[in-house]
Amino acid sequence: MGCFVELNQRLFSCCSQILWIGGRNPGEDVERFKQQGGNIIVATPGRLEDMFRRKAEGLDLASCVRSLDVLVLDEADRLLDMGFEASINTILEFLPKQRRTGLFSATQTQEVENLVRAGLRNPVRVSVKEKGVAASSAQKTPSRLENYYMVCKADEKFNQLVHFLRNHKQEKHLVFFSTCACVEYYGKALEVLVKGVKIMCIHGKMKYKRNKIFMEFRKLQSGILVCTDVMARGIDIPEVNWVLQYDPPSNASAFVHRCGRTARIGHGGSALVFLLPMEESYINFLAINQKCPLQEMKPQRNTADLLPKLKSMALADRAVFEKGMKAFVSYVQAYAKHECNLIFRLKALLEVLPC
Repeated sequence: MGCFVELNQRLFSCCSQILWIGGRNPGEDVERFKQQGGNIIVATPGRLEDMFRRKAEGLDLASCVRSLDVLVLDEADRLLDMGFEASINTILEFLPKQRRTGLFSATQTQEVENLVRAGLRNPVRVSVKEKGVAASSAQKTPSRLENYYMVCKADEKFNQLVHFLRNHKQEKHLVFFSTCACVEYYGKALEVLVKGVKIMCIHGKMKYKRNKIFMEFRKLQSGILVCTDVMARGIDIPEVNWVLQYDPPSNASAFVHRCGRTARIGHGGSALVFLLPMEESYINFLAINQKCPLQEMKPQRNTADLLPKLKSMALADRAVFEKGMKAFVSYVQAYAKHECNLIFRLKALLEVLPC
């Protein structure tokens, strides 16, 4: 989210603005605000809540916001998750009741609907449609997005990913994994197995390096960003060609947000999700639940078997071995918590995973 708000700051050049995100020195933020003020504050919930509590440093932010006119909650459905709910409630207590409030989200969840009914007066809904797309169209993904799925066995899945990346080196990719540990492990593996292309990793535990990695990847003409769902929302990377979902997300709405990192602002793009044979019914689920139809992409035949290479890497380097162990454990734990547990069944997974 810090990456997103940093980009948004650039849009407000006509007004005095200030940016508050994690990973920066809060004392410096306090001094900057005391000296420069800000007509517009762009902030993550945690840092904004923290700034309200810094009266001892001479910042009375509660008094400053008494004349607040507009409050914008972007990614409103995400902000209502348990990790942000307490911070949002604290912030709202400091803000004036008479204000205009805008809730923005690519997906309209039940929680957002409840908030609209309970917390907004005279709400107005604004739906944004692509030019040339019928208003009655219920499809949630961009019309220029080509959405694919590939069904392959567990011991072939990584081989298919590497084969795909080796054959698309001149393009820009986001590769999504379910956990931070998986990003760490598979990022290292891809660096060894996919040569001649820049490979970068980013996940939620990289608090201080994340913005630097993000900005560097934005500037690349081609490359691979191995990431978690920290990159699924609120970010804009120019001309991403493919969004590859090695692990399906834990909830269906995140699937749409991941795909939305490509085919942006009139550009074309493609997305591909890898599924095990026992998970194939997820395709029908997405078509019904998220109005997101997918086309089948057949697995490539005679791909190189890379599992022996992964095993030899683990035997030769203790650090790689430990990363692999953490990735496996975290992947199984994440799989067990999948919201579609009738499709993503842990017992069935353990039966098909390669030894």
